[in-house]
Amino acid sequence: MNIKQALIDEHSKAQKDRIADYVGHDTERFSTFMEIFLHGEEPLPQRAAWCLDVIYRNNPIATQRFFPELIERLADDNAHDAVHRNILKILESEPIDVLDEDLQGRLIDLCFGFLASPKRPIAIRAFSMTVLYKFCRVYPELSSELKLLIEENMKYGSAGIKSRGRKMLKKLDSF
Repeated sequence: MNIKQALIDEHSKAQKDRIADYVGHDTERFSTFMEIFLHGEEPLPQRAAWCLDVIYRNNPIATQRFFPELIERLADDNAHDAVHRNILKILESEPIDVLDEDLQGRLIDLCFGFLASPKRPIAIRAFSMTVLYKFCRVYPELSSELKLLIEENMKYGSAGIKSRGRKMLKKLDSF
């Protein structure tokens, strides 16, 4: 299978699953896929983002070595929202200790920026809340800033933002 061509040919759940199955645990295929996701021209990264979630769930260890590049990709304001959303979804599932301090700092800054921007899609802000909450457990000094941003998001947010916000505030109040 030519991954690039497969992403161009069809954008469907079935195709996403075929690509994820093809990549599997093969190191070379995984590297090829990540090259397309990280450096391909649109719409390839956007389409690959959907596959990334499945590939990650099937092989989380292989994905971890790309965390520095994934976090840098989050900083790309020209990247499609699907790219940001799926990277954050992955990082929401990971323990923060897999990141060195520099990457932690970069991710914290990016997530606070996403959460502070009402123009960001709901899922990106919701995933950012969860990632930041995980950092607050290690760095409690971040919790007051996170609480303020969550409360601000809840004022005018969707039902999803309000629900996630209530859960996060309850957890933040517990420590």
